[in-house]
Amino acid sequence: MGRMERQTAAFPRLQHLNIRRCPKLKELSEQLLRVKRVELHSCERLSISGYDIETTPLERIEHSISSTSLRIGDCPNMSIPLGCCYDFLETLGIYGGCDSLTNIPLDFFPRLSLLQLCSCCNVQMISQEHTHNNFKHLYISGSPQFESFPSEGLSTPSIVKFSLEKLENLKLLPKGMHILLPSLTELEIIDCPQEEMFCDGGLPSNIKSVRSLKFETYCLIKRGLGSQRLSTNLSIVRVDVESFSGEGFLPLSYFSANR
Repeated sequence: MGRMERQTAAFPRLQHLNIRRCPKLKELSEQLLRVKRVELHSCERLSISGYDIETTPLERIEHSISSTSLRIGDCPNMSIPLGCCYDFLETLGIYGGCDSLTNIPLDFFPRLSLLQLCSCCNVQMISQEHTHNNFKHLYISGSPQFESFPSEGLSTPSIVKFSLEKLENLKLLPKGMHILLPSLTELEIIDCPQEEMFCDGGLPSNIKSVRSLKFETYCLIKRGLGSQRLSTNLSIVRVDVESFSGEGFLPLSYFSANR
C-alpha cells in the first residue's frame, strides 16, 4: 500500500479534501478523489489521478472520481474527460485552469445543480441534447472565448439564477427562455459588450430580480420583459443618463441605482 493509500485509510470518515498551492504535485490517489467534496487550487502540474487522458480508459477515470462537489482553480493541466457520465456530481466549479476544456456538455452531468465557470480561457460553449431538471444555478464570468449556448436553447426548467459577467464574445442569450426557463427568477448581465440579447420570445414571467452594469443592457432586458413588471429588485450600476423617463419604464416596486 502506497503512502497516499495509507493516509486515506487513516481518515476513513474524510469528507472534504482541499489542496492549495502545491506546484510540484502531479497526482492524487483514486481514494482521495472519492470524498464528498474536492477542492484543488494552484496545483500547476496536477492532472486527474496522474492518468494520461488520451490512453487511459474512460471507465477507469470515471470510477476514480465520485465526489458530489468538485472545484478546480488555477490547475491548467487538470481536465474533465468527456465521454464519462458523472451522475454523482452535483456542483462543478472551474476557476481558471482546465485549459483543454472548450465545451461543457451538460448531458455528461445529469445531476448537476450548480455550474460556475470563472476565468476559463478556452471554454467556448455549453452544449446539451436532453432536458436537465436538476440544474438550478449558472454563473459564467471572465471567460473571453465563451460565445454560445445550445442551439435549441438551454432546457433547464428548474434553473432559478442565471448570471453572466465579462463575456467579451457572447452575443445572444439562450433561445426560448420564456418557455425553457419557467423557474428563472434572478438574471444578471454584467459587462457583456457584444450581447444582442434575446433570440425570441423575451424573458420568463417569473423574473423578480435583474442586475445590470449598464443602462443600455437594462433597456434590452426591459424589451425582453415586455409588459410584465419586476416584482422585487432592479439594480443598474454605472448609470450615465440624465433621467429615467417613459411611463412604465421603471418597475413600481423597487429600484436602486449606484453611480
